[in-house]
This record gives sequence, structure tokens and C-alpha cells, in this order.
Amino acid sequence: MSNSIVGISGISSPEGNAVVGDMQSRVRSCTTFPAVLTAEVSTANVVSWARHQTSPFKILWTNRDRTDSIAASGIAAEVVGDVDESIQSVISRCRALVKGHAGLRAFGGFRFQTNTQKNDQTKVAGNGGNRHRSKGHGSNGQRSNANGAASHEDVWDGFANAQFWLPRLTFDGKTISCVVLDEADKPAALAAVASLVYGPFKDPDPEIPAWTTRTNTPDKDGWTRNIGKAIEMFRRELLEKIVLARKATFKFDSRVNAIDLASRMANAAFGCYQYCFHLDEQTAFVGASPERLFRREANTLFTEAVAGTRPRSEDATEDRRLADELLSSEKDQLEHQIVRKSIRQQLHRCLEPDSLSVSNKPKLMPLSKTQHLCSVVKATLHDSVSDGQLIERLHPTPAVGGYPTGNALSEISRLEPFDRGWYAAPVGWISRDAAEFAVAIRSGLLRGDELSLYSGAGIVPGSDADEEWNEVEHKLVNFMNIIGNR
Repeated sequence: MSNSIVGISGISSPEGNAVVGDMQSRVRSCTTFPAVLTAEVSTANVVSWARHQTSPFKILWTNRDRTDSIAASGIAAEVVGDVDESIQSVISRCRALVKGHAGLRAFGGFRFQTNTQKNDQTKVAGNGGNRHRSKGHGSNGQRSNANGAASHEDVWDGFANAQFWLPRLTFDGKTISCVVLDEADKPAALAAVASLVYGPFKDPDPEIPAWTTRTNTPDKDGWTRNIGKAIEMFRRELLEKIVLARKATFKFDSRVNAIDLASRMANAAFGCYQYCFHLDEQTAFVGASPERLFRREANTLFTEAVAGTRPRSEDATEDRRLADELLSSEKDQLEHQIVRKSIRQQLHRCLEPDSLSVSNKPKLMPLSKTQHLCSVVKATLHDSVSDGQLIERLHPTPAVGGYPTGNALSEISRLEPFDRGWYAAPVGWISRDAAEFAVAIRSGLLRGDELSLYSGAGIVPGSDADEEWNEVEHKLVNFMNIIGNR
């Protein structure tokens, strides 16, 4: 087994050689588990580091204010949720993995319909490699809806009902960490350390291949029909709001590199969570979401209501006009108030008395290409409240599902001619004492030379089909600027 870390140029790095030699020595000698072996280095940014690692499995995660950026390579352990397993059971198994060390985090997510259609789950595709894996598989058959005949939604194969990974190697821009679970795990940890690619890295600007075709699902006519059906449900008082999504599928002239796509997204979308779950060279889920589902630190909960959208303008006067229009829009204020009301109702029994603090009125959340109405929520949780309970109460918010929730989800399943998979679902991390989840909107599923982009619009009384179609297009603008508008 080699004790050298090879830079991208193929030349051994003296600093890298010293790091890997020392880390391998510590792997061999460690006796307390789980062990997290670290080395402070000066190599690269997290995206560049991830791009050059040899493992086909990689994760990128960055929070909204970019104070927490992590790249991961390889898998030390994996938790895969059974179809009939509760969210809390999955989280408990993740926490059992990380409880032995405060610095450990399991990264992953859930399917959007975890709690509503447990018979409509994907089959877990094997990732291979030498690692610990928790049992459990989902399965996915056919689903039918009002927009067409039954179809095999196998595009989400590999993304389970619930799936979390404890990475083997992580890099935060300053420190490389290696996880060793137990004595039997040492050979896998040694192999991972030996395969490190260290640098220095010389990365050209990432290039995205040209796309050749675009398919909208549903198309404009199908979208208009769905909006009409939603309006009819409002008239019948079955719904107050429903969020309908579209999928835009692009075919490229060659395979798209997911890390390159994520790198371009990081530069284009400020104020957003950045995430990339790179299962293998062909498959990745990548996105830039402005929306936090929640962050929990001990008993302190942070969440928010985000709903109501306008585009941004490079012209300052026009940008201000759009912001004022959003703040004064009755339709957008109604959409936002529904989300605020739902959060209050769902959290009521989880909180210490009088601990809930909500913004008096929504404020603007300005992003690079869009702006939203946002209300910040902070509260103190009862000691008995678990992360699983929080997800079950907060997901899906009316910002991605609708209100009342059960009716909205039933109609989403009936009207949307595709499986949402992990789109608009909770993605994030779990540690011993904390957890953070974003809502996986503004996201794309990459399969080799095909990229499916997902985004939605909140439909309420007064919504117009053309305006809502254009809103979805505005939400896709960061991706479109990267892959090219035509």
C-alpha cells in the first residue's frame, strides 16, 4: 500500500506524503472508536478537493451564509430506510452511528412522499465499496395519474425512501478528517487515506456540455389544465393552497460532471444552501435552496416561512419596484400567511410555553435572481421532542405542498405526471447534539447526459396559469444561466 498522496499533476506532494503517512500510522494505532483522525492542511477549496478525489461517491454541503462548507469522499457507513420505517427510526439509527463523537455528521435526506405514499418508493441501488451498511430497501413500481398512463419512475433509483451516509473522508477547507468505526474498519480506512488526492489543484473554469433538447413535464397545456383543476378545488373549499411543480428535462451531447455543475451553482446562487449527493459517475442530486426546514441546536429550534416570489432586476429602480410589488401583493401575502399559520399549528405541542417568536411581518429574502417573502421563527423545544417529530410536523410545508396538507398531497400525486423523489424533501445532516435540514427545491437530478430540473409555484385563489408558469421559469434561472438559455 502506497504512503504517498498524488497531486493532480501526478507529482507526489511532500506535505501530502507527510499527512497521509501520519494519518495511516494513527489509523493503525487507534484503539478507541469511533475514531476521527484529523490533519490540518492548506490544499484547496472544498469543491476543488471533491472534484479530484477518486471515490465515485461524494457529497458537497454548504449552509446559506457559507460558514459551514463540507466536501466528503467515500462511505464509512450507510443507513437506508425501509419502506415502512418511521422517520424517527431512521434518525435514531443515524444518531447511533454518530453519538460516539461530537464531530461526526451523517448527511442525506428523505423522499418527498415518505409519509403519504409508502407504497410508492424507489428501490435502493447498491453503491458498492467496502463499508458498513444498515439493512433496508425500498421498492418502486408503477404509478399512474390524471395526466397519462402508468409509467416506471426509475429515474430515482439509488435514492431511497430515506438514506444517510457517514462519509469516510471529509474536508472543510482547512482540515481533512478520516472516520474509523471499529477495529474491523481499519483496512477500509487505510485504503481511503492511501487514495487521497492532495494537490495543489489547478482547476480551469468548469465547462458544461451543450444541451440539445428540452422536455417540459407537464407541457404548457397540461400545466394550464392543472391550474384550472386547482382553482376548482378552491371554489369547492377543498384546498386553500396547492404547490404544483414542473420538471424540465435536458439532454446533453455528453455526460455532465455533477461536481462541475455544483461548482457553477455555488458561484451563481448566493444566500442558498448548496448540496450535491454524488452517488456515482452517472448519478447525482444537486441544488441550491433558499429555504431552511429547520436547524436544531440542543433544545433551540430555528425555522422559517418562505413563500411569495418575484424576480430580481439588474436595474435598481426596477428591482425596488418588484420588491414593493411583492410586499404589497394580496395574492403573495395570502400564500405567505398560509405557511406562517401552518408552522404555528404544527409546532404548537412541541414548544415550551410562550417560547415561540415569529417575525411581526414578512421581510424580503433577496437572492441572486429571485426574491421571496420570509418570516423567521425561533422557539424552545420540549425535552421530549425528536428530530423525527419535527420533520413529520414541518414537512412538507405549505410552501412546497399546500394547505390543508393531506388534501394537497393527494392532489399533487394525482395531478403531477412525475415522481418528485427527493425534490422538495428534507436534505441535510444529523450530529450527536444537532441537526439541520434544507428543503430541496431549485434542484436537479443528473443521470449521465440527462438533467431533470424541478421547481414549483404556489397556487392560491387568484393565481394565473401564465404567471405561475413564468414564476417557475424564474426559479430555474440560476440553472439556466449555467447550462445556457436558448
